[in-house]
Amino acid sequence: MSGEVRIFVNGKGYLVPAGSTVREGISRAEPSLLASCETGDAVLTDARGLPLALDALLEAGAILRAAPRHRRGSDAGALDA
Repeated sequence: MSGEVRIFVNGKGYLVPAGSTVREGISRAEPSLLASCETGDAVLTDARGLPLALDALLEAGAILRAAPRHRRGSDAGALDA
């Protein structure tokens, strides 16, 4: 059995140690995304679009997608009087 598994983050493959968490996988694959995922400024999902917890364990072939969270401004949708 190999000590590493392949995962995919935003369409790019990476090798991570077997038994890694999502947090560890993101940290190794795309470190700049990790802070955004931790603060909620990015949404992290699996291949089906379901949210992923950072402490979930990765499996070989896991597909992760991270994208900026779209937030409405405080005046979004306001109408001019």
